[in-house]
Amino acid sequence: MRQKTQKSRSRTLKTTGKVTGTALCVLLATGCSNSFSPITQSIADKVDETFGCQNFEDKLWTSFTAYIEEHGEPPQPTAIKSTFEQMLKKSKRMSLMNEKSQLRVSALTSDLADVIRLRNDSMTGQKRLAPLSPEENREFWLERIAQLEIGDRTTQEKSDDVDRVHAILTEMSELANADGEILRASCVTPPPTPIPEPEPTAPPVTATNLFDHWKNTETAPVYGGLKTIAVAYQSCEAATHEPLGPETSDIQGISVVGRHSSGTGNVREIKDLKKMIATHPYLNQYRRPLPQCHDILKAPPIYDYGGKPYTSTSNDKLLDLFRNAGSGSKELGIDCSAFVYSSYAVSGLKLKKETSLKASLIKGVSSSMMADPQKNGLTCLEHAKFKRGETLKAGDIIAIRGHVIMVEDVGPDPFGLAKIDSAAGCKLANISVKNFQFTLFQSSPSKGSIGINRMHARHYLTDSGTMGAGLREHAVNACKAQFSSGTVSSSSSKTSIVRHNGSAQCRDTALSLAKEDCLSSCAPRLIE
Repeated sequence: MRQKTQKSRSRTLKTTGKVTGTALCVLLATGCSNSFSPITQSIADKVDETFGCQNFEDKLWTSFTAYIEEHGEPPQPTAIKSTFEQMLKKSKRMSLMNEKSQLRVSALTSDLADVIRLRNDSMTGQKRLAPLSPEENREFWLERIAQLEIGDRTTQEKSDDVDRVHAILTEMSELANADGEILRASCVTPPPTPIPEPEPTAPPVTATNLFDHWKNTETAPVYGGLKTIAVAYQSCEAATHEPLGPETSDIQGISVVGRHSSGTGNVREIKDLKKMIATHPYLNQYRRPLPQCHDILKAPPIYDYGGKPYTSTSNDKLLDLFRNAGSGSKELGIDCSAFVYSSYAVSGLKLKKETSLKASLIKGVSSSMMADPQKNGLTCLEHAKFKRGETLKAGDIIAIRGHVIMVEDVGPDPFGLAKIDSAAGCKLANISVKNFQFTLFQSSPSKGSIGINRMHARHYLTDSGTMGAGLREHAVNACKAQFSSGTVSSSSSKTSIVRHNGSAQCRDTALSLAKEDCLSSCAPRLIE
């Protein structure tokens, strides 16, 4: 049986894109119709509708994100101001505030657009190898705004920008509080979203399909990981396949064809589809569950550096693994952080308690952020603590700068400490990843660039690799915890182990995966 286990305005920065025709009309204010682009006007309208309300910040970010989806870049700050001037003439809610406050809210919204539009090569750490295509440009800005909303501080420049955003939103909140009673009285209060209860300790009923079985028997993150694998491969068997190991041959037919435009990460393409399918452990014996399933044998996923599921604010509760978002290569596939975010989100687990669970935020979460979650706005994640009999847990996130994985299943001795009989023996020399007893989820270039996969940790990690070496340091802490009556906070300069805090503030309505109904006919089964 499984054990359940950017800085002052004096800086000179580059921007891209031009004012669209509609926005230009707003700027000129002559010879143009009084009607604005609905998607442009919606930013000002959302401020008017929700300023001072509980959901204001969430709606504000969503309106900016929707603008980028429509236009491929953020709005110009000057266009925001001009649109506001027109909106204030007909406003019902903002007119409740004094004129000085109205103009300040307009200026602050324009300032937010200004921060969003700041971009330069230091955001990626390296100079770009090539100009961005329209699709890549759009995805760049969607990534940028998601990072700002979450609070990415992985570089000094990003940290400076987050500080500016925080100052803007704080002043907006203060202005709203000054007229709080008047504004709140006009808020439309949405019906409360029921917060899912934590999964029960025992199955309440016999599951009739594979998803329900996993939901009843696994921790929430593991359920999400298994569901993501099954849907990604449109397969009842993929998530129940034996974890990949040394006996698993590399996939053939996938080639590296260049470098990502950021200068980091390889671009891969399927050069021989037939050979790839024949050598793919999850697809070489593929059986299509239902006719409505994605034709996975014609367009299978691979490891795609920078690849994210397609998302849209028109349905921000849906992740689509079968539509290319444009952030990676031309192939379908997602990267490591997108897999972990997906796994948590489809089980209703937020990474930031101050925001709702939205599909668009997947573009702003990186492995580096997960390695230091509290610093980077991921307030639902905490560094792991160990105590006697409780160390590594199913669903834990293991992150380094550049890669992130998730623990799937832990054995009785996850760090291989059984032979150590005293605290004096808790040292690196007595610990090897070859003795680790846990399996992991990830999306990686392993096994010929397979992408999403499950592996035994002992087969994936090495003692000298960054992740393996860091986990050995955590194993020393876990060992010490076995001989202690207290709790040991585990840390490593190389690798982080973080876990979800499980609080109600960090739960929300789960996201859905496109074509998850393909698996509705899959019968429950145990993973050995």
